[in-house]
Amino acid sequence: MMAVAAPSAGAASLQLATAALPANVDRASFCRQMLQFASTLTSNGRNMPFALPLKVDSLQDGNGFQISLLRVTPLGVLSVADLVANVEAVPGSGDVLMVRLYEGQAAAELGLAGKSTDPKQRLETLLSACIDVPQIMATMPEAIKRAVALAR
Repeated sequence: MMAVAAPSAGAASLQLATAALPANVDRASFCRQMLQFASTLTSNGRNMPFALPLKVDSLQDGNGFQISLLRVTPLGVLSVADLVANVEAVPGSGDVLMVRLYEGQAAAELGLAGKSTDPKQRLETLLSACIDVPQIMATMPEAIKRAVALAR
Protein backbone atom coordinates (compact mmCIF):
# COMPACT_ATOMS: atom_id res chain seq x y z
CA MET A 1 0.00 0.00 0.00
CA MET A 2 1.32 3.41 -0.86
CA ALA A 3 0.26 6.90 0.09
CA VAL A 4 -1.46 8.99 -2.57
CA ALA A 5 -2.24 12.67 -2.70
CA ALA A 6 -5.82 13.67 -2.01
CA PRO A 7 -7.59 15.03 -5.09
CA SER A 8 -7.34 18.78 -5.49
CA ALA A 9 -10.07 20.88 -3.92
CA GLY A 10 -11.33 21.90 -7.37
CA ALA A 11 -11.64 18.37 -8.77
CA ALA A 12 -15.19 17.36 -9.71
CA SER A 13 -16.69 14.92 -7.23
CA LEU A 14 -19.95 13.51 -5.91
CA GLN A 15 -20.47 13.64 -2.16
CA LEU A 16 -21.54 10.13 -1.12
CA ALA A 17 -21.48 10.45 2.66
CA THR A 18 -20.54 12.65 5.60
CA ALA A 19 -20.09 11.76 9.24
CA ALA A 20 -19.38 14.29 11.96
CA LEU A 21 -16.90 12.83 14.42
CA PRO A 22 -17.39 13.26 18.17
CA ALA A 23 -15.00 15.80 19.71
CA ASN A 24 -13.30 13.15 21.88
CA VAL A 25 -12.19 11.02 18.92
CA ASP A 26 -8.48 10.89 18.11
CA ARG A 27 -8.30 11.78 14.42
CA ALA A 28 -5.13 9.79 13.67
CA SER A 29 -6.47 6.67 15.37
CA PHE A 30 -9.83 7.00 13.61
CA CYS A 31 -8.10 7.32 10.22
CA ARG A 32 -5.95 4.24 10.90
CA GLN A 33 -9.06 2.23 11.82
CA MET A 34 -10.88 3.34 8.66
CA LEU A 35 -7.84 2.49 6.51
CA GLN A 36 -7.82 -0.96 8.10
CA PHE A 37 -11.52 -1.33 7.23
CA ALA A 38 -10.90 -0.33 3.59
CA SER A 39 -7.86 -2.62 3.32
CA THR A 40 -9.85 -5.65 4.41
CA LEU A 41 -12.96 -5.10 2.29
CA THR A 42 -12.12 -7.91 -0.10
CA SER A 43 -10.82 -10.34 2.51
CA ASN A 44 -13.39 -10.26 5.29
CA GLY A 45 -15.85 -12.54 3.46
CA ARG A 46 -18.95 -10.41 4.16
CA ASN A 47 -18.98 -8.47 0.92
CA MET A 48 -17.29 -10.59 -1.72
CA PRO A 49 -17.07 -10.79 -4.61
CA PHE A 50 -16.76 -7.38 -6.13
CA ALA A 51 -17.25 -6.90 -9.87
CA LEU A 52 -14.02 -4.91 -10.12
CA PRO A 53 -10.73 -5.40 -8.29
CA LEU A 54 -10.05 -2.84 -5.57
CA LYS A 55 -6.85 -1.05 -4.66
CA VAL A 56 -6.63 0.79 -1.33
CA ASP A 57 -4.11 3.52 -0.55
CA SER A 58 -3.73 5.84 2.39
CA LEU A 59 -3.79 9.57 1.73
CA GLN A 60 -0.41 11.28 2.05
CA ASP A 61 -1.64 13.58 4.81
CA GLY A 62 -2.74 10.56 6.88
CA ASN A 63 -6.31 11.83 7.11
CA GLY A 64 -8.04 9.14 5.06
CA PHE A 65 -7.86 6.63 2.26
CA GLN A 66 -8.68 6.05 -1.39
CA ILE A 67 -10.38 2.97 -2.82
CA SER A 68 -9.78 2.64 -6.56
CA LEU A 69 -12.00 0.40 -8.69
CA LEU A 70 -9.70 -1.03 -11.36
CA ARG A 71 -9.98 -2.20 -14.97
CA VAL A 72 -7.43 -3.40 -17.49
CA THR A 73 -7.09 -0.97 -20.39
CA PRO A 74 -4.70 -0.75 -23.34
CA LEU A 75 -2.66 1.62 -21.14
CA GLY A 76 -2.46 -0.90 -18.30
CA VAL A 77 -4.40 -1.37 -15.08
CA LEU A 78 -6.13 1.94 -14.34
CA SER A 79 -8.76 3.27 -11.99
CA VAL A 80 -12.32 3.61 -13.27
CA ALA A 81 -13.49 5.44 -10.15
CA ASP A 82 -11.95 6.52 -6.87
CA LEU A 83 -13.78 6.64 -3.55
CA VAL A 84 -11.91 9.06 -1.32
CA ALA A 85 -12.66 9.19 2.40
CA ASN A 86 -10.98 12.15 4.05
CA VAL A 87 -11.34 13.63 7.53
CA GLU A 88 -11.60 17.39 7.21
CA ALA A 89 -11.87 20.15 9.80
CA VAL A 90 -15.18 21.93 9.19
CA PRO A 91 -15.66 25.29 10.91
CA GLY A 92 -18.41 25.00 13.52
CA SER A 93 -18.62 21.21 13.16
CA GLY A 94 -15.16 19.92 14.07
CA ASP A 95 -13.74 16.90 12.26
CA VAL A 96 -16.00 15.44 9.57
CA LEU A 97 -15.43 12.34 7.45
CA MET A 98 -16.23 13.17 3.82
CA VAL A 99 -16.64 10.35 1.30
CA ARG A 100 -16.55 11.45 -2.33
CA LEU A 101 -16.50 9.76 -5.73
CA TYR A 102 -14.00 10.93 -8.35
CA GLU A 103 -13.68 9.90 -11.99
CA GLY A 104 -10.71 7.61 -12.53
CA GLN A 105 -8.32 7.66 -15.48
CA ALA A 106 -9.97 4.73 -17.24
CA ALA A 107 -13.60 5.95 -17.03
CA ALA A 108 -13.51 8.06 -20.20
CA GLU A 109 -11.42 5.54 -22.13
CA LEU A 110 -13.94 2.79 -21.38
CA GLY A 111 -16.98 5.03 -21.89
CA LEU A 112 -18.24 4.50 -18.36
CA ALA A 113 -18.76 8.20 -17.61
CA GLY A 114 -21.01 8.86 -20.58
CA LYS A 115 -20.61 11.49 -23.25
CA SER A 116 -21.66 14.55 -21.28
CA THR A 117 -19.18 17.37 -20.79
CA ASP A 118 -20.87 18.30 -17.48
CA PRO A 119 -18.64 16.88 -14.70
CA LYS A 120 -21.55 16.18 -12.32
CA GLN A 121 -23.50 14.34 -15.02
CA ARG A 122 -20.40 12.30 -15.90
CA LEU A 123 -20.00 11.34 -12.23
CA GLU A 124 -23.69 10.38 -11.90
CA THR A 125 -23.34 8.16 -14.97
CA LEU A 126 -20.13 6.67 -13.60
CA LEU A 127 -21.77 5.99 -10.24
CA SER A 128 -24.55 4.09 -12.01
CA ALA A 129 -21.96 2.02 -13.89
CA CYS A 130 -19.95 1.12 -10.78
CA ILE A 131 -22.11 -1.52 -9.18
CA ASP A 132 -19.63 -2.07 -6.35
CA VAL A 133 -20.00 1.44 -4.91
CA PRO A 134 -23.37 0.85 -3.18
CA GLN A 135 -22.03 -2.35 -1.63
CA ILE A 136 -18.93 -0.56 -0.36
CA MET A 137 -20.99 2.34 0.97
CA ALA A 138 -23.39 -0.06 2.73
CA THR A 139 -20.48 -1.32 4.86
CA MET A 140 -19.34 2.20 5.77
CA PRO A 141 -21.75 3.09 8.66
CA GLU A 142 -20.75 0.09 10.75
CA ALA A 143 -17.06 0.70 10.01
CA ILE A 144 -17.39 4.32 11.09
CA LYS A 145 -19.10 3.31 14.37
CA ARG A 146 -16.35 0.79 15.12
CA ALA A 147 -13.58 3.26 14.25
CA VAL A 148 -15.13 5.92 16.51
CA ALA A 149 -15.40 3.44 19.40
CA LEU A 150 -11.77 2.36 18.99
CA ALA A 151 -10.45 5.92 18.58
CA ARG A 152 -11.89 7.31 21.83
